Amino acid sequence: MNSAPLPVRFRPQPRCLRFAWVLLVLLPFLSVPTWGAVEGDFQFETNDTGVVITGYLGSGGDVVIANSLGGMPVTGIGSWAFSLVKSLTNITIPNSVTSIGEAAFYNCSGLTSIAIPDSVTLIRSWAFYGCTGLTSATISDRRSRPSRPDVVSRV
Repeated sequence: MNSAPLPVRFRPQPRCLRFAWVLLVLLPFLSVPTWGAVEGDFQFETNDTGVVITGYLGSGGDVVIANSLGGMPVTGIGSWAFSLVKSLTNITIPNSVTSIGEAAFYNCSGLTSIAIPDSVTLIRSWAFYGCTGLTSATISDRRSRPSRPDVVSRV
């Protein structure tokens, strides 16, 4: 038997070339999505009443949340917004904020103090879980109770 060379389209491709084609096809699905807008160190989304902070991009330390982002009032700190920012030491929340989301400051072990203004009427579960350095938290008595007691008991 005489073996004729295979046409170009049927020749086996080197592994690296096949990998490149697979990567090229999958690349749009592998990119990291960005939700919302960014201003300064804060990532946020807008809603009917204002802005909810969804992420923190800064280096930590003493953080002051502005009254407004993107021209709208900051009305909430979203779930997991500051989670795992161990370099965060102090946070100042403006009077425009009415809610703090679930695990918003989860494992911010460097956080030592926080003052929650009277405007905050809702603090979700686990908001300060793992904040082992927290020595001062000022919270008004008129706030709604957390949906689970571990918000307070595990601070």
